[in-house]
Amino acid sequence: MTAVRARVEVYRKPMGTPFVTSRGTITEREGCLFLLAGPDGIVGRGEAAPAYWIDGEPVAQVRAALEKVVRAISDSSCSLLDVEEALLSKSSVAPKTGRLAAVRAELAALPSARAAIDSACLELTALAPGEVSPRSSVEVGTYDPKCPHF
Repeated sequence: MTAVRARVEVYRKPMGTPFVTSRGTITEREGCLFLLAGPDGIVGRGEAAPAYWIDGEPVAQVRAALEKVVRAISDSSCSLLDVEEALLSKSSVAPKTGRLAAVRAELAALPSARAAIDSACLELTALAPGEVSPRSSVEVGTYDPKCPHF
């Protein structure tokens, strides 16, 4: 796959019923959608919805990290494989894509941001005809949803 594009959309939704914890009452959920588009217009989506009242992972920090990933992808003309290797690989070998490598350490402390990127990569791989993820040995089908987000 050739170069991918990315963007982040922030959301804030009121909860139908407030969620009461020992740390306070939660009346809305907020998070980020991470969208990763291939050159053919197919989009993989991932959601980062940190439960800040449980683990202390701040939504603002998750958003900032995902926006850094978007800038790094835009500046580097990265492929899907570059994104997966640089941001999701457990390898200790330094990623070859410098801008993404700089964000990798920051993402280590933000599990919801990593999950959003991982989900977007997996969905894009699953939806793109003929793509094979380096984490899977199964070639995927030809389902072709075009996304108006790009």
